[in-house]
Amino acid sequence: MQVSCRHALVPSSLPGLDFALNPYRGCAHGCAYCYAPAVLRETREWGTFVDVRGDMPAILNMDLRSKHEGVVGVGTVTDAYQPIEARYHTTRSCLSRLRDSPLRVSIQTKSALILRDIDILSTFEELDVGITVTTLDEYVSRAVEPLAAPPRKRLDTMRALADEGIEVWAFIGPYLPGLRGEPLETLVREITEAGAAKILGDRLRKRPGVMERMRKAAIQLLPDERAAFLSDLEDPTYFDAIDAELRENCEEIGVEFQPAFPPENEGAKSDRKAFSF
Repeated sequence: MQVSCRHALVPSSLPGLDFALNPYRGCAHGCAYCYAPAVLRETREWGTFVDVRGDMPAILNMDLRSKHEGVVGVGTVTDAYQPIEARYHTTRSCLSRLRDSPLRVSIQTKSALILRDIDILSTFEELDVGITVTTLDEYVSRAVEPLAAPPRKRLDTMRALADEGIEVWAFIGPYLPGLRGEPLETLVREITEAGAAKILGDRLRKRPGVMERMRKAAIQLLPDERAAFLSDLEDPTYFDAIDAELRENCEEIGVEFQPAFPPENEGAKSDRKAFSF
């Protein structure tokens, strides 16, 4: 559905971002752990719709007249590279306008469609791209992120961006059940080998509806995997343990680690999809 917007750039309270730009509302990835519906108070079933803000490039032109500095987060609530972006090019049109502005751009996505725009991305003076990679287990990914790009494709996307000289980073968030030990070590190592300059991590945000969707996703796993998944999911100490392990793994490998939300920002309003999706 085509919808209009009053502003393209809206203030963001997320760490490191001054503005948020979301060309779409809704998401086709269907991730069980996404808390964007709760943040947006969206009553429609998340994962079944995507609204296109088709007038956003034109509105962005007007917003940019008064914005002379700051960082723009692209795709903070809804991945800016939805499948329908291949048809509408709304994100691409916005990027072409941001390229000629004095603002720094930070994109977060889990879609390989971003590679279509390497010709624009590689010409920015100040830009970075974060790729969300929550697991290397294809079966777990298919259960909890059913319509998102497979994990290996995301690593390939990261590598292709890095090869073009684009600053890339990885977002391991939320921490999924089953990451303890070797799976997390392997994930950190492969992310680093794909060219990530840093890794951001975040625990599962148990907003309304999230736990129910995660339990439902677990049904798709084999019995033993399902039991382990649910055990970790319900363990109140699990996410703290993963956070500590991730810090240690990053230190051992020599890649920078950052919490997605530093302790002082834990209570801040969260409007970034990647920090929730």
